[in-house]
Amino acid sequence: MSNEELMEDIIEKSNSQIDKEGLEEEENEEEKNPEVTLNEELLSKNLKLLARTANGVSFAFTRLEIHEENLCNIDILQRFKHLRYVDLSNNNIKSIDPLSNIKYLLSIDVHNNKIDSVPSSLSKRPYLQYANFSNNKITSFKVSEWAMLSSLNLNDNQIEKFQIDLFNELIHLEARNNKLNSTQGINAPKLKELYLAKNEITKIENLEQLVELEKLHLRENKISNLDGFSEELKVLSEINLRSNEIENFEEIDKLKCLPNLKRIVLSENPIASDNNYRSEIIMRLPNLKILDKDEITSEDIEAAEEYKQELEERKRQEELEKENEENENNNEENEENEEGEENEEGEENAEEESGEDGEDGEEEEEN
Repeated sequence: MSNEELMEDIIEKSNSQIDKEGLEEEENEEEKNPEVTLNEELLSKNLKLLARTANGVSFAFTRLEIHEENLCNIDILQRFKHLRYVDLSNNNIKSIDPLSNIKYLLSIDVHNNKIDSVPSSLSKRPYLQYANFSNNKITSFKVSEWAMLSSLNLNDNQIEKFQIDLFNELIHLEARNNKLNSTQGINAPKLKELYLAKNEITKIENLEQLVELEKLHLRENKISNLDGFSEELKVLSEINLRSNEIENFEEIDKLKCLPNLKRIVLSENPIASDNNYRSEIIMRLPNLKILDKDEITSEDIEAAEEYKQELEERKRQEELEKENEENENNNEENEENEEGEENEEGEENAEEESGEDGEDGEEEEEN
């Protein structure tokens, strides 16, 4: 056996051993944490809060809390239509379709599971007020008509696009650490707080309908321009844009349409490395109270005013220099034109004199 063949044999055996060890680890993990199907026995231990049913005819348990039981199958919940509070966080659930049968849900908490989608069959839950789907594997969110929902948590998923429609009472929305590339797709007219940090957002758009928005957090995205803000955002007072790609101070001027903006974070953007960064921002947004979590002081305001005056003086000097340069160019052109006219007159006079000499010569010849 050659050295190359020997080496290949060693590598193959090594890889085989690694694969074997990996499988053994997975099998051991499964043995330690076997997947569990929710059954009546486990249910009976965790059902709580006996209350009158929605139709008022009888009583039923309305709260279910099961944590860290490695649950993977919850099909049995299709039969428990009177549940109102369901907390199945920290399990291994992949599908929450069985919850579609529960019409009177007030609260869902299924954070830290293996859910890959929120079924459209969960739409039209008129009583649902709180939902937490964070830390799952959800790639899209296309439910509608959660008319009473006030708080929605979608942090730490893989969502690329929103389709949040007719969430008329939604106040608080979190979708940090997803794969969103835009702010569009949110139809929630009463939304006050929107947290979209750690996404792939390049465009700010469709915010004008969020007329009650007060806080907007877009930290750690890929935003380079600030188009998309509107005068309709009359109560927006706080924006976090830390760690984005804003390079030009002119983009900050696009925030002047926000009459109530008081706090902004712009640190870790390219513009933040400018020596006059703080003065530039304060000069452009004079109503700001806090910049990068530091209160704007009277000294900051004075420095910004001095910087503004320096810029204005510099601009005046540049305009004056430009005007002088234009005047000089005009003078040179005028001088050239005058010289040209003088030369033309000289040539004309010379031609006339030459003509007269010729006539005199002809007269002499005739005589």
